Amino acid sequence: MKGVCVFLSAAALALVSVDALAAPPDLSGVWFISHHVGALRTVEGQAPPLNPQAKTVYDAHRAAIAKGDYSFDGVTHCLPPGLPRLLLMREPFEILQRPKVIYFVHQINRLPRRAYLGEALPTDVDPHYLGYSVAKWDGDALVIDSAGFDDS
Repeated sequence: MKGVCVFLSAAALALVSVDALAAPPDLSGVWFISHHVGALRTVEGQAPPLNPQAKTVYDAHRAAIAKGDYSFDGVTHCLPPGLPRLLLMREPFEILQRPKVIYFVHQINRLPRRAYLGEALPTDVDPHYLGYSVAKWDGDALVIDSAGFDDS
């Protein structure tokens, strides 16, 4: 039995060292956008890819802003900013990275957001202000999918 314990310990050590080599980056810490971001853009500088319904709303909001009309904006009615806008505000936020979940804690209204790692996005989530999020690593990029937003 003693030999089996040694074998399992050696196997566990080998797995840990392999996992450590493939470990994703640790995003834990306080983050801050250093300059104003006027509009949402992809890494390539393009408009974000949106489904047709979202594009219609996005275009209507951009047209309203061009006319000086911000009545659609919940922030003007004392609501906190939603996503992705919350991540683009010049206010600090903290990321707490754990093995199965990544927490985003925003200074604005102390808004918490969780992104569960290694889960599928449910199809029947209860609505939440910041939605329900799942995350996965694509190389060293964190990809987050969200659904279940309470837009009322």
